[in-house]
Amino acid sequence: MALKIIGEKDKVYIASPYRPVLEDYKQRGLSEQEALSEIEYFARIGCATVKSWGSIPVSPILTFSGVYEEYDEREEIEEACAILLKCCQILCLVDTPYNQYSRGIKKELEIAEQNKIPVIVLKTTKEQR
Repeated sequence: MALKIIGEKDKVYIASPYRPVLEDYKQRGLSEQEALSEIEYFARIGCATVKSWGSIPVSPILTFSGVYEEYDEREEIEEACAILLKCCQILCLVDTPYNQYSRGIKKELEIAEQNKIPVIVLKTTKEQR
């Protein structure tokens, strides 16, 4: 569990989907670039909201973009995400239609529970999209 220093801003881990979005776009015959745009959109909505709270957003999707290969380095990605999450005081789950299909989000929620990290669900609206 991370220690918090009085006056220190909370670090908030942004959990948002990746692979289910890619797979959905692929099945619908849409481009990978369109899928990546949607993936980044969800992460940025989470980050902007957390920043507006006065906290520090930590998004593995934005941090690791172009660093890891989703299909070839899945274990490394999950390990890096777990390390980042354990450094945060809160997990912010961006509510999307893809969450129920995301293995990564399921793991992140398990880690948060095991480490007693509170979870906040961020509802998104169609106007935000």
